[in-house]
Amino acid sequence: MKSEPEPRRPTPSRWWWTGLRLVVAAALVVWLLARARNREALSQVQVSVSTLAVCVVLYALCQALNCCKWGLILGSMAYPVRFGRLLRLYFIGMFANWFLPTSVGGDLVRMGYLTAEGVPFSIGALSVFMQRFTGMAAILLIGLVLGFGGVLMAGATAGPWRGTLEGTAVLALVALGVAVALAVLEERWRLGERLPAGLGRPLKKVGAGLRAMGRAPLLLLAVVVLSVLFQSCMVGLNAILGAALGVRLAAVHWTWVVAVATVSEMFPLAPGGLGTRELTMASTLQQLGFAQGAAVSLALQAAKLLTSLPGGVLMLVAARRVGPPVEDAA
Repeated sequence: MKSEPEPRRPTPSRWWWTGLRLVVAAALVVWLLARARNREALSQVQVSVSTLAVCVVLYALCQALNCCKWGLILGSMAYPVRFGRLLRLYFIGMFANWFLPTSVGGDLVRMGYLTAEGVPFSIGALSVFMQRFTGMAAILLIGLVLGFGGVLMAGATAGPWRGTLEGTAVLALVALGVAVALAVLEERWRLGERLPAGLGRPLKKVGAGLRAMGRAPLLLLAVVVLSVLFQSCMVGLNAILGAALGVRLAAVHWTWVVAVATVSEMFPLAPGGLGTRELTMASTLQQLGFAQGAAVSLALQAAKLLTSLPGGVLMLVAARRVGPPVEDAA
């Protein structure tokens, strides 16, 4: 029987990479705060405790939706896990994303603890990958259909940001089209086996995930619906924070602004997208006439941080029961 791949211990090079990412995040935030327009906007920021509490609750509910999707994906791969257990692991992963002092990351921590639930590590890794992949596809779809499409069809593209909107729409459409095309090619002709490992490995994961979920069409439909619902809730959360900070922006604009900001988080320049997301939000909202972009993004990061704190307690409890996932698996 083929042995399962195991998480690796953090190496010195990974520690250096983590330190570099922290430096990049700090530099981006400092650079944003050094700009007079952002400083002035931040100096006027007043987020009430009640507003922040509402955002923390809403963000936790959004993550519960994402956890439901994770459970459906695991179920389609013939490894169902109870929702309560998955939710515990999900919050542990959120905490690890913020506080784990290595580049292991919350996703790998979730995979490690998932093995204690009887799920092979390869299946756990595939489920987390498909959770991320379907989420990114959903936000691109929302940004294109509701955001870019709605604004362009309404003809409300006058202004200095018209080129940015249209260019971003084209890039998003190309990215979504390429992702769908590659997934189809992998499904039909196993394209991933013909490509170099760096390109073929993620493509093979997409193909394996789609084949697993394709065996249960209703589950696949539920995964798609939950992905769209989760990303829509995140758009709404950004809109709530924006309104609290004085950004009176139409919902159709929030969809594409959040889509662009979400994509920017995927660049591995800083942990949790800290800095890259703020830079993107600041630049896009400034083109729409608002200087509070960085403030909105930092407020959302604060809500994320507060929501992740219970995961620290859950991680301590889990470590006492089954031990640290990375070290034990290695």
